[in-house]
Amino acid sequence: MTVDRDRKLDTVDITLGDLCVADFPTACDWDPFRVHISTEAYAAIIKHAQDSDRVELCGVLVGELLKDDHGPFLSITHTIRGEYAEHHAAQVTFTQETWAHIHRVMDTAHPNRSIVGWYHTHPGFGVFLSEMDLFIHRNFFNLPWQVAFVVDPRSTDQGFFVWRDGEPARTRTYWVGDEERMRLPEADGDAGNLTTVLKVLREDVEGLHHDIRCTRGRVRRLRIGFWLQFILLLGVVAWVGAGFIWHEECEKLVRNVMDWVQALFRFQ
Repeated sequence: MTVDRDRKLDTVDITLGDLCVADFPTACDWDPFRVHISTEAYAAIIKHAQDSDRVELCGVLVGELLKDDHGPFLSITHTIRGEYAEHHAAQVTFTQETWAHIHRVMDTAHPNRSIVGWYHTHPGFGVFLSEMDLFIHRNFFNLPWQVAFVVDPRSTDQGFFVWRDGEPARTRTYWVGDEERMRLPEADGDAGNLTTVLKVLREDVEGLHHDIRCTRGRVRRLRIGFWLQFILLLGVVAWVGAGFIWHEECEKLVRNVMDWVQALFRFQ
């Protein structure tokens, strides 16, 4: 799998060519990058979050990056608790002992899976990424498909963050088992709540604009790729008719042309 390191981190940087094909675990509408967490992994996070409502707790998300006809999606199947982490009221730190424990569990229990992100709790102060959280995410989870999951054990608010234009942005939608979770805060007339709703709506509009730009770029690349493939195939037919290549060589040449065009204009 290749990633363009010169671009800002974004889920649009994910190339599909090397990804395994799989069915998305539940029915869903098309989305540029979907995040799915199994009910077992989700329950493990919630159980861990309930261990303390005074200090932050953390762990990593384990799973696979896959693709279907709609594009790439993240499948989170397991979690590993951040044992030996340094816990504070408004901060958590992955220590060397924490990483050693995580890698031991990965090697023994999940040898065919990857670390696809991390989770941590914000007891009593909502779902966002603090400066320390951003430092952790940028330095340890800096691949386009790696995500952050934040849980507030007091309010039960929670949300995923994905890479978008070089910054982690909260997703509008994610899936827990068969259930689709949407970010829809309720307003009760209070000015603070109304401000929150307006902020979320603005972020959603910005996210939609981003997704539309990504989609247009993908469609453009596909359209150009299909036309180039069609023109090259017409050229092959002309070469065969003119006797420049033998019919036996035609099948191999056509296959090579199609592979080259598809690789050149593959979704980014």
